[in-house]
Amino acid sequence: MAGGTDGMRSTRFTSAASVLAVVGAIGGGLAPVLVLGRTAFSASILGVGLLATVFAGYNALSVLRDGQIRLAAVVMATLFGVWMLVAPLAYGVEGVAVGAVQTFGLVLTAFAGYLTVEALERFAR
Repeated sequence: MAGGTDGMRSTRFTSAASVLAVVGAIGGGLAPVLVLGRTAFSASILGVGLLATVFAGYNALSVLRDGQIRLAAVVMATLFGVWMLVAPLAYGVEGVAVGAVQTFGLVLTAFAGYLTVEALERFAR
């Protein structure tokens, strides 16, 4: 299958990492909207969170259903997680929203990044 790691079953950790990446994407996307309301920063992060949720969700469904990590999806989710980490600096935002976005962004980046490495390791085998 294109974009996947054929023939490999997921481990419990891989399954959990897939679900946690989705949680990070959703939480990071919603946090500034709930804390700050309508701002440019909130709109940016909401959009990124939506995109990250789509990619992380697609991967999670694939992992839970078929045991397949979708490399392209987890790479995209990782990149969106990195944006959640640096966007507060780019927008000059401070406070609770920053902590929430960066915490969820770290969860997304850590677990999607792990899945990226896992997919590359599976491909190398």
